[in-house]
Amino acid sequence: MAVRIILYACCVTLVLTGRELTPERVFVSIAFFNIMRITITKQFPNCIAATAELNVVIHRLQTFLMLDEMTETTSVDNHVDNHHDDLGVHIDKLTVRWNNEQPEPTLADISLSVKPGQLLAVIGTVGCGKSSLLMSILGELAVSYGQLSVRGRVSYAAQESWAFMASVRDNILFGAEYDEHRYRSVVKACALDTDLRLFPYGDKTLVGERGVSLSGGQRARVALARAIYHQADIYLLDDPLSAVDAHVAKHLFQKCIVDYLSDKVRVLVTHQIQFLKAAHKVLVLSEGRCVAQGTYDELRAAGVDFLSYIKLVSNTGTDYKQLTAGLQAYTPSIPSSIGDMSEMASSGAATAEAMAQELADID
Repeated sequence: MAVRIILYACCVTLVLTGRELTPERVFVSIAFFNIMRITITKQFPNCIAATAELNVVIHRLQTFLMLDEMTETTSVDNHVDNHHDDLGVHIDKLTVRWNNEQPEPTLADISLSVKPGQLLAVIGTVGCGKSSLLMSILGELAVSYGQLSVRGRVSYAAQESWAFMASVRDNILFGAEYDEHRYRSVVKACALDTDLRLFPYGDKTLVGERGVSLSGGQRARVALARAIYHQADIYLLDDPLSAVDAHVAKHLFQKCIVDYLSDKVRVLVTHQIQFLKAAHKVLVLSEGRCVAQGTYDELRAAGVDFLSYIKLVSNTGTDYKQLTAGLQAYTPSIPSSIGDMSEMASSGAATAEAMAQELADID
């Protein structure tokens, strides 16, 4: 409407000034005003918005580039020709901080050693420094004191699962070369074989933006499969069992973490205390410090109350009933497939008293 009014005013002005109004002038004017309308109403506002975003990006880049350089205090060797006995994670009296402005250290006086074939389970309440320990091993935290040695290639499964706009297979491979045998083994170990059969296009099904077409449990298992498919010597797993139900967690722990990665260095952060018996070592953290370390039997004999370190689990979204069900679920036998879980779950009501008794025994 505005363009028509302006065009009418221009034509009237042209006639009043004594000039001849011709079709050529009218149609050229219409085209010119249409071009200006698109530029002024769409492109110019978009230019202002893009300029504002550019200023934000420049500020972030400037802030990042102006940060102090991190000193190399971590010994990391990612060569694949390391001797098998030399691989592992070795920490001696480690103290780290997220930043130098933090008065108290994030982790203080942490010592541990994990060799190939060993599984270290890290437990503790929310905010005690479990994820920070993995970040330290990855070299993301500055070491204030102590020694940290990482020998071997590292694969990391983050606590927050993620997916990008591609197929399920591409999300698992993550740019790595496709090996059918290894791929099928990882898919089965991560309990994704049944899901892939239910997808309309199998593992070529698109997961959507940020994995919106996947459930929370499926997205967590895809993220775990991505980390497992990567051939590494050290696997850092940040609570991968919290987003799945008890029976699937049992499958992932036994078939994937214990069996498939049996000869690897494994550091597992978890709130699922029913799996601690299968770990070679258990590290208990509280407020960034190690309060106990040893085998499950040694810590039980020392009077460590494991249940007291997971009382805040409900705040992270893990249901307390799920934990109780998981205690009963962890038995030596494993369901042959995830499809068998519905039959196993149907007997849950009949075993409620047994679950409560096992929970009381652990306490």
